[in-house]
Amino acid sequence: MTDRELPISDERLEELSAGLSDEAREVLDRLVANQELDPELRQHPDTFADDLDALVDDDKEKLDVVFTEILKGYDRRVRRDEAEMELFERGMKDVERAGELDPSLSDNPTFGEAAAVLKAHGETPLVSEEEMNVVVEIAPPEEAIDAMGWIKIPESEVETGENGIPTGKAAEYGFGLREPETDEIIRLYPLHVEAMRAIASKFPFREFIEGYLDEISNLKRGYLTLFDERRDYMEMVGIDREEFARDMTSSNLREIYLLTLARMAKEYPRGPRGIIDFY
Repeated sequence: MTDRELPISDERLEELSAGLSDEAREVLDRLVANQELDPELRQHPDTFADDLDALVDDDKEKLDVVFTEILKGYDRRVRRDEAEMELFERGMKDVERAGELDPSLSDNPTFGEAAAVLKAHGETPLVSEEEMNVVVEIAPPEEAIDAMGWIKIPESEVETGENGIPTGKAAEYGFGLREPETDEIIRLYPLHVEAMRAIASKFPFREFIEGYLDEISNLKRGYLTLFDERRDYMEMVGIDREEFARDMTSSNLREIYLLTLARMAKEYPRGPRGIIDFY
């Protein structure tokens, strides 16, 4: 969730704004749209002062409830971010101290690995075992994530790692993948995503596509045929035939790979935590 996004779901916003007049809803929509702009593009709140003053008292009271809920959401976000940062800073101090005690420690140890070194040398880690789980499960429980609502974001706007999995920053509360067989969304919560990353660390996308080398040419031919069937439109909008086929083939393989990881993370008998511990 970025700072541009409201800290409450669309559903919750709709619930809170029920009963507003058309004029009040228009003001609210403009305020929300303004908040979703990049900070340098936002209009100053005073810009909306006259519109708010012109509303009847009933609308003002209802909008006050909406704004109060949004402010509470921002407060929760700030406090959560501060807690995460404080935990991270303590963890990094553990890592630094562990490196001093054991120079053979890997260049990028986990907080758990650092804690083990500290304990072996009779020192108490700054991050407790209970907090170790918070490092991975830092997001709210699944019920809370569902309550915030799931939104659609263009794939091109989602930052991903080398294996195509959305980064922690881009998918702080998880993300969804469409299951092609049922057209349903597979909801992947933070722990599932962490499990996907763990699998990908041992089974990267590059190795995955090696098993599809025989099919890649067939996939590409299929997309070339698709382009030819819609050539007039494709050329009109400036799409290159070879580039289209190559990008679609790559996207198709990436989707298959992510679905494979997602199914493993969701269906593993010991749950995603079992996968993380294994890898």
